[in-house]
Amino acid sequence: MGYETALDFWRASRVASEGQHVLEDAGRVFGPRALELHERAALAANLCNSSVPVDAVVGSVADRRRCWAIRDRVFAGPLTQSYLHVVDQYVSVCQPGPMLVQLAMDMDEVDLAQIACELCGTYGLTPWAEDSFQSDLTALTSRAELVGYAKSARAVGVRGAGKAVRALELATGGSASPRETDLAVFFLLSRRLGGAGLGGFALNASLEVSQRHREALEGQSEVKPDFLWTDAKLVVEYDSNAHHLTPKKKESDEARRRVLEAMGYTVMVATNDLVKDGTKLDAFVDDLTCRLGLRRRPLTKWQQDSRDKLRERLFGAQN
Repeated sequence: MGYETALDFWRASRVASEGQHVLEDAGRVFGPRALELHERAALAANLCNSSVPVDAVVGSVADRRRCWAIRDRVFAGPLTQSYLHVVDQYVSVCQPGPMLVQLAMDMDEVDLAQIACELCGTYGLTPWAEDSFQSDLTALTSRAELVGYAKSARAVGVRGAGKAVRALELATGGSASPRETDLAVFFLLSRRLGGAGLGGFALNASLEVSQRHREALEGQSEVKPDFLWTDAKLVVEYDSNAHHLTPKKKESDEARRRVLEAMGYTVMVATNDLVKDGTKLDAFVDDLTCRLGLRRRPLTKWQQDSRDKLRERLFGAQN
């Protein structure tokens, strides 16, 4: 399995979804006979928490099968056993590296970068609930592994590999939420394409807290700022809408910011309302740019139009 079906599998496996049936036709017994193609497709769909038709990877056009439950996709990239995860005697799933290159045949760089950040981050989208995610997960892979496979595939002319390499320039490891991913992509994307063009940050990197500041953090020995520019001693924290935060969470966030400032870091806060508002977001980026010691010309009208479209795509329309 590859492409969208593989993505469904890796997302479901990360958040340990329950209640999946082994076969679509629950209770049906196949016995010792070999499963027919449509039955194997149904098995694969359930094992991958996906649906038919499933995306099956084949090596050439001649290998395609005529089955309504299978969408055969020709993929010429390296697929040795090390790039496959065996789920069942009938089903193997492409590892994240080849899967991302496969997805690049149908998706653009922004979508691919978001998926890459998810795979390399500590959150997972929950397939059964829209706009929901689970936190504190182990990263499925690293950006270095994804880049390594994409560059290898590009070297042998695999379709989609070049786009995957470009998308990975917009991705980073360590993201703890979909919104952090969206902000990371926005910061990394060039101004020509609507982004801020401000790289060089680390997501959720650990900073050791001195003994005298630990009491304010209830004994914690480290803090992990959302976005950290180490050399500039600059931090950007993302807050969801204030009315969604509990009093305890607000107090904890405020204490963390006071500690960071006491350690000599400048802390800037981005909120959901800010990133959706074009004027506020532009002012925030200008302020961030100055604090990083950069000087840039104002956006051209074409660049501004690109930013407005990207902002709406990543953060949603302004209310």
